[in-house]
Amino acid sequence: MKVKKGSLVIVPYMKRKVGGVVLKTTNEKPDFKTREILELNPLYPALQDWQLKTVQFISDYYLANLYKCFKLFLPNKIWNLKGKNEIPKAKQDKLKAPKLKLTKAQKSALTTIESEIANKFLIHGITSSGKTEIYLQLAYKLAKQGKQTLILVPEISLTPQLTNYFKKVFGNQTAILHSQLTEKQRAIEWLRIAEGQAQVIIGPRSAVFSPFKDLGTIILDEEHDRSYKQDQEPRYDTRKVAEKICKLQACPASGGVASCKLILGSATPSVESYHQIKKRIHLPERIGKTPLPEVEIIDMREELKARNFGIFSDKLLEKLGKTLKKGHQAILFLNRRGTASSLTCRECGFSPECENCSVRMTYHRGETLICHHCSNKRKAPVACPNCGSIYIKTIGIGTQRVEQEICTQFPDARILRADRDTVKTRHDFPKIYKTFNEHKADILIGTQMIGKGLDIEKVDLVAVILADIGLHIPDFRAQEHIFQTLTQVAGRAGRRKDQGSVIIQTYVPDNFAIQAASQHDYEKMYENEITTRKKLSLPPFTSMIKLTYVDPSFDRAKRKTKEAQDKLGGTCAPALIAKKHGKYHYNLFLTGKNLDKEKIRKVTQGDENWRVDVDPITTV
Repeated sequence: MKVKKGSLVIVPYMKRKVGGVVLKTTNEKPDFKTREILELNPLYPALQDWQLKTVQFISDYYLANLYKCFKLFLPNKIWNLKGKNEIPKAKQDKLKAPKLKLTKAQKSALTTIESEIANKFLIHGITSSGKTEIYLQLAYKLAKQGKQTLILVPEISLTPQLTNYFKKVFGNQTAILHSQLTEKQRAIEWLRIAEGQAQVIIGPRSAVFSPFKDLGTIILDEEHDRSYKQDQEPRYDTRKVAEKICKLQACPASGGVASCKLILGSATPSVESYHQIKKRIHLPERIGKTPLPEVEIIDMREELKARNFGIFSDKLLEKLGKTLKKGHQAILFLNRRGTASSLTCRECGFSPECENCSVRMTYHRGETLICHHCSNKRKAPVACPNCGSIYIKTIGIGTQRVEQEICTQFPDARILRADRDTVKTRHDFPKIYKTFNEHKADILIGTQMIGKGLDIEKVDLVAVILADIGLHIPDFRAQEHIFQTLTQVAGRAGRRKDQGSVIIQTYVPDNFAIQAASQHDYEKMYENEITTRKKLSLPPFTSMIKLTYVDPSFDRAKRKTKEAQDKLGGTCAPALIAKKHGKYHYNLFLTGKNLDKEKIRKVTQGDENWRVDVDPITTV
């Protein structure tokens, strides 16, 4: 048995057998009792050198526990599958050449990626400009060379349509990885990748830890999306990890040309990526040269003055009626699920809060209050528990409320709703997408999962029911996020021959981000943001680390954070939602160009109540 650094081994532990990773080998006899290694893992004997180096990078850069970093790379079932006979040995289909002909802009983009020495590119292509076809053509060319392509998507909901698109070319040489697979299914796909049976791998951020055999490129689609940042330890940013993995694939014999390239694609790139990546590829036109949708901002204050107290403006109802009459489809977007935002007493102002979290509970159909942070549920009161008033009413709007109102206004319309109440398993969204794509429904109502990636031929109208949600959060990226959300949602309209229409309803029509989104003006948003951040020394001009102390006692959380501040500097404040899951959260922010991570590790290590977030995506 040849054991080396990185070997996956089976060892005796008490009366059990457990799996482990060899971190170091030595010829010297240790001064403690040892037990013999039983065997190497028969399915995957050892981690590759690039995997070991990536594990160490994540641990060092993100100040993360080494054990938790290793777990990212190894599916649990890898230790107890019976053998490689459990991996289906499907016959490899020949690759089918992509049928679509590339436009001049797409050909230029592909040539640039293939010929440049650089290993990192940003494809800034407006919605429906053909980014996916570039990914497909590149993956096909790499597969002909025996190289694999990893395509990362921000949401599981985007996986079905992307999978179908690639399977037309790659057939069963396509591997799908996501969190809703069973442990056994995930391990089988993982091993197919390791054996080179899969030329294309598609999945969300965790797919970046696949055991690639010969990786040619990593593509992050919708690279701006916040879901690429892990919110639990290790709190890694997929973009940075993917860049590290690409660099570790470099081959000295390549003559200086990067052997693995990182491609970030988006219609609304993150400010940081746009600033840092110099090799930018612009796709300024839609396929077929269909113009971007016409966007109209509706001032809901004027609707109130006209005594329209409903959730839909007169213009939206008019356009929705015309869309349905033509036999076309519409998408109604709202960044909130449920029936209403909260229940409020009109007499004393009381609003039920979750006892575990310092947030108002959301009212759902069936007179139920639900906390969207900890899922706590309780019956909605019929009278105010504070003053006894019967004038306790719902305020705000949610997807269920929008659905109810649409049913009232357009009783013959066929309606679908896509939010976390209707999409609970991996099969739910594909069914909704298939139904809507086949025009078996006229209106799709949903939250962020429908705001990106969807390509439905007959969608002429997109409406943002309330654009104001999130605008006033005290986070320096708030304006950027609103712009990205509105632009992505608007991009679902008119993706074929005819120009689409978008209606944005808001109470702050003069807001900068809303105005820029209505004009499809990314450069305007970027210049405003980058100027502000440079002036205030914010990312990308400085590094940031957020330390959060979590404790059942508010006073203790505050005291421990203040003690850390005395040693490390920075600024501290309670989190915007100070209490979650019955515990208080107190933040300490450190900024600077060369933060002392070892000093931070010494202050936080040994206390499991600390949460360390390097390069946080939110400051609340």
